[in-house]
Amino acid sequence: MFLNKKYCLFVFIFLILYLSFSFAESKDLRGIFNKGNKYYNEGEYSKALEAYQEILSEKTSPEVLYNAGCSAFKAGKIGLSLVYLQRAFNIIPRDPDLRKLRSEIKSKISESGGVLMRPIDSPVLSFFNKNEYAVSFCLLFFLLFSLILLNKKLKKDLFWVYFSLSSCLVVISICFIIYTIRFSGDYVAVTSPTAEVREVQKIEEPSFYILRDGSEVKLISLENGWAKIGFDGRDGRYFEGWVPEKDITKI
Repeated sequence: MFLNKKYCLFVFIFLILYLSFSFAESKDLRGIFNKGNKYYNEGEYSKALEAYQEILSEKTSPEVLYNAGCSAFKAGKIGLSLVYLQRAFNIIPRDPDLRKLRSEIKSKISESGGVLMRPIDSPVLSFFNKNEYAVSFCLLFFLLFSLILLNKKLKKDLFWVYFSLSSCLVVISICFIIYTIRFSGDYVAVTSPTAEVREVQKIEEPSFYILRDGSEVKLISLENGWAKIGFDGRDGRYFEGWVPEKDITKI
């Protein structure tokens, strides 16, 4: 009995200390958040961004991500702004203010000659990107199964008409699958003023393309401090190359 009471007392003290520590930490983060808001209202956007980044190193919050994105944009860090706004969008995709600001920033990036590889945001496309193999299999299975069933009910003189329409649907579906697989995966944003794209992992080699701050490209792999990326150039051609990992930030 004595041991049980002693054990319960120890657990009770531990919980009190833990809750006190958690409350103090939460209170401190709230203080940092208020300090960031104060800096933002005073026009000191770089200091506000630092405050929000300090919070994000401990805790992820869509509100803090949104404020960090606004501060980065006001501070002239377009790529970093896009990163934070995209992360907030992943949590609360239906927020109207977030969608509007993110759309405006993407328009400015596109108008300034930046690259935007991420496809249009839609629930259907996002679901397909995350489950492309399962959806692809189900889609093809559905088309083939419907072809077998309907073929039994259709007249023979209409078989080739139906076969032609089904073939067109299959081709369109395959093209859609290829498109979504190409644009699925991880994305990064250029967070340096420029990022020079090279064919090899050597800084002394000449670059064949220069990406602007805020450009959003597909991440293929990371290796030895370099990132292999894929993107559509301004002329519509698809490129792959290497950029220093320090010039990009994963979204």
